[in-house]
Amino acid sequence: MPLVCGINYFCISGTEITNVDDNYELSGYFNGEEYWSGMTNGNFIYYVTGTSEYWCLSSSLGGSCILFGASPCISNCPDLCNVYLSTGNCPSPTPSPTVNCDVLDFTAIFDCEVSPTPSNTPTETPSPTLTPTPSVTNYCPSIGINVSISAYTPTPTSTLTPTPSITPEVIYYCNFSGDVTFTTVDSVILCPGSKQFQDCSNGVMYYTTSVVETPSGVPLSTYMIFEAIVDGVSRCLWYVGQNDNTIGGNIIDLVSGPLGYANLNECNLCVPQISMSPTATPTLTPTPSVTPPPTSLPSTLFYIFRNCAVTTEYIVQTLPSITTIPLTVLKTTTGDCWQYLTSVPNFVGLPPGSSYTFFLGNYFTSIESSIFNTCGDCFENIPVSSSPTPTPTITPTVTTTSTVTPTPTVTPTITKTPTQTPTVTPTISVTPTTTITPTVTSTNTPTLSVTPTVTLTPTNTLTPTPSGLPCFDDCSTFVAFRGTTTGGLGFNVQSYKQSSNTLTLFGNFPNSYNDIANSTDKLWLLRADNVTIEEYDISLCPPSFVLNRIITSPVTLGSLFAFSNTVLYSTNLGVSPNKIVSLNITSTTAVVTDITTLPPTYLANKDIMVTDTSNKIIVLVGTPSPSPSQRVLQYSSTGVLEFDINITSGMPGKTVTSIFEESSRIYLVTNDNSVYRISNTSPYALLPQPSMVGTTGANFGASQAKLKFAPFCIPTNFI
Repeated sequence: MPLVCGINYFCISGTEITNVDDNYELSGYFNGEEYWSGMTNGNFIYYVTGTSEYWCLSSSLGGSCILFGASPCISNCPDLCNVYLSTGNCPSPTPSPTVNCDVLDFTAIFDCEVSPTPSNTPTETPSPTLTPTPSVTNYCPSIGINVSISAYTPTPTSTLTPTPSITPEVIYYCNFSGDVTFTTVDSVILCPGSKQFQDCSNGVMYYTTSVVETPSGVPLSTYMIFEAIVDGVSRCLWYVGQNDNTIGGNIIDLVSGPLGYANLNECNLCVPQISMSPTATPTLTPTPSVTPPPTSLPSTLFYIFRNCAVTTEYIVQTLPSITTIPLTVLKTTTGDCWQYLTSVPNFVGLPPGSSYTFFLGNYFTSIESSIFNTCGDCFENIPVSSSPTPTPTITPTVTTTSTVTPTPTVTPTITKTPTQTPTVTPTISVTPTTTITPTVTSTNTPTLSVTPTVTLTPTNTLTPTPSGLPCFDDCSTFVAFRGTTTGGLGFNVQSYKQSSNTLTLFGNFPNSYNDIANSTDKLWLLRADNVTIEEYDISLCPPSFVLNRIITSPVTLGSLFAFSNTVLYSTNLGVSPNKIVSLNITSTTAVVTDITTLPPTYLANKDIMVTDTSNKIIVLVGTPSPSPSQRVLQYSSTGVLEFDINITSGMPGKTVTSIFEESSRIYLVTNDNSVYRISNTSPYALLPQPSMVGTTGANFGASQAKLKFAPFCIPTNFI
């Protein structure tokens, strides 16, 4: 799919490179990508494809580059250098008079600096008027001028008659000819100025002139938070922006991220790697710790846990707890959820504003037996699903079954009934209401035979979850598609992972729908009549769903989003202009409350989304003819319009239907299941992504859970 920039004119100015500064106009496609032509100099800006891909300024399409863009390229538009390149036409220069060959100043002799030998002509004589010998006219188009003077004769005055003298012919060799080749740029141009980052923990600024690439390959954007190596030290940084007033010398390598956004106060989501070498104890912020932890102890690891509810509160202890899997969660008997982060040999501090308790030993001795995948699971008491326990083996020759069988008649040669009872390990769960009577199998020999290894096969254990069923996480993106995976009528709901471009079936549903919403334990589908909502109780692991009830809306709805299990957000299509509304669904008849009114002619029959922390309302709308357009609107939580973004040119011939977030990035989906990433900063560029594969039909909405606690699913809004 070709890159789509959406900008018709660029200006290049101030390069001081001959025949480069000009206005460049969008002219068509070269190698399947857009290119721009210089309006006066005949140069081209085009996209180089192949092993290395980058934007190039050249005198010909496919020719050698005068200026280069970044490689690998992460921009849909030319990124030659923002110091010289700008959008739109260049400012018109002040006109200057045209100078042609008719007014050449021959006294300069083109800076040849060749002077004739002085003659012995008396100085008293007034300077005669020289009459040059006529020569062949040269209109000096651009190459140069040959000047030749053969002789001159002074004109005598009436009083003095000097002896005439003849000056030999003087020839000035001022020819300009030949070829000169200049290689002006033979590498990637590094623009003057630096990329500026700020340390999350102490506010120190860092600057680098090097090319900085994000670990995920997405464009670097203001406020993005990264774990980085700065001059060899692990730090948490956020991107401030381009600084053209400072030339920095720091070496910055982004290791992971973006992990969040600084303007959303998410620096706590980044934890720098603790140095493995002994370091001096840093100055820590005041904490309630009674005993401050040493920077290192002989043969001791420090185990770090973070409070799920108060993410600035930590516990640092010297012994492991029940789990050593990073990011898994424990719940204390008092109901507090703690997320295990990491273990380190040297404790050098925590993010600024944090408090911690240092514990010599294991703090988590009074905890529930369950372990949780996420903080959200811990709050909702959804433990990690356990794996089936392997069947134990017992040495006696005894087999137990859940079927009660008669005790066999023991032959007279058996002197007594064996009293050995098989010991069942605690990992086998037996339903209390069933009594298992072992069938004792005896041999026909005079003595009881006991073999070394015989398997105990319990048949009345709890049935484990069938293998092969997927588990979905709290932030799964669910998309509704027309048709079922079995080929029948209705819709199917699938979980979509943009990073791997994979779809995983959640379930088939019987009706036609116009949108979908979900929480971690509920799912809602808006039927095609736009007033009936089906509510399902769901489980994400293992996946299951059961119809709970039918909810009726008193107004015609255009979309759905789950603000909570009792409040949905939607749009009211039954009024003009359309409105954004909330639905209280405590009862089976929704109670509608207006939030705000959309601009006139805007039709809100597409998707809607509300961010986790700031409750920004993002809604997809369209406008009808004669000026059809597709737009993304963002409102504050109180209904104030903040952004109206026209995305029409970025997805020509397509209709946007859905919106979702993944890894703090915003994505749009169209009616043909094409996927675009939209930048959350101006100019809000659309970047085509791989289209969804394995779908049954067009999508009619996407959905994510809005969580109350970090890590959030929908943290990003437009800025």
